[in-house]
Amino acid sequence: MPALCGLPCRVRAWSLAHQRHLPIFIVVETKQSPLKAPFSSVQPETFTSAVFDALDSEIKTVVAQNEMITPDQVRGTHATLQEAALAHHWPTLAEARGKVVFLMDQQNVGAVYFEGHPSLEGRIPFTNATPGTPDAASSSGAQILSTDYPASEAATSVHDDNQM
Repeated sequence: MPALCGLPCRVRAWSLAHQRHLPIFIVVETKQSPLKAPFSSVQPETFTSAVFDALDSEIKTVVAQNEMITPDQVRGTHATLQEAALAHHWPTLAEARGKVVFLMDQQNVGAVYFEGHPSLEGRIPFTNATPGTPDAASSSGAQILSTDYPASEAATSVHDDNQM
């Protein structure tokens, strides 16, 4: 797995310079389809438990433990993230200021991501879990908006005319 500096390093530098900022969410997507590019490019690596372990380790080399919110911190002494969420065990906004939260869009590789890590024990990114499952860190159905979806993954709209 190549070094993961790039954006996380820039975000960390900015975060350290603005230590009272609201939490920053970084989404990691698990793309595995071969790239169809008219030029030579690196192809996505097949995700395995070892690749996800390496991702967690790589994140830890870029962002210090006290600079991020992790599943282990939210779970605390609760048996599962779902249990912790229902007990309102997320940090307060004041406690979350200056922190980064990693999220993973892992629905297509969930079984591999959870392998050896029940309820995300030892993992860094949270998942887009289904409410009611042990790794569900949000009991409210809260949403995070992401604006980086390509036209081929058009968002659905509640408006018939697709206007906001």
